[in-house]
Amino acid sequence: MADFGNKRDVVARPPLAAVEGTIRGSIFTIPQDGVGESISGWIWVTDEPTRYKCAIYRASDLRLIGVTEQRTISRTDGGVWGVWATFNFSEPKPFLYAGTAYILVAWAESVAYSAAYLAYDPGPGIPGREQGRYQLMAYDGFPDPLSPGVEDTISLIYCTYTPTAPPPKGTLEVHAYIP
Repeated sequence: MADFGNKRDVVARPPLAAVEGTIRGSIFTIPQDGVGESISGWIWVTDEPTRYKCAIYRASDLRLIGVTEQRTISRTDGGVWGVWATFNFSEPKPFLYAGTAYILVAWAESVAYSAAYLAYDPGPGIPGREQGRYQLMAYDGFPDPLSPGVEDTISLIYCTYTPTAPPPKGTLEVHAYIP
């Protein structure tokens, strides 16, 4: 297995961005062909258990490529600073193409008296190089395509995939003998 995205050790509480009622994530490029297995994000919930799920979009046309399972995460799952939570893709799992930029996103439902977050690192502060994407939307069905705003953040989110050979491309030539 391999992964792409922003995966790092978290030794202190990182900055947090709300994901309840907001689809939020960042753009990352996969280095080789593979089949998406899961998306993991550094998430934190303030009080009540909250339903989360993740998705992957192709950055070039903002089309939805795959959606993960939904999981309920509570504050006790992550303690004071949050936790790396993993959300698995179900079948059919998305095929990801080498050198392609994808947007990895997390999303949570709004729960009374609680807040749900995805951690991030500050972006480079260079106009036009912003990786962060977000879309305000009531929770449950991921839109296709995404219509995101842009922000200068790099979410703590990554995709685990199984490297594989690319699917065949081109035309198929069939020769048949007919007596």
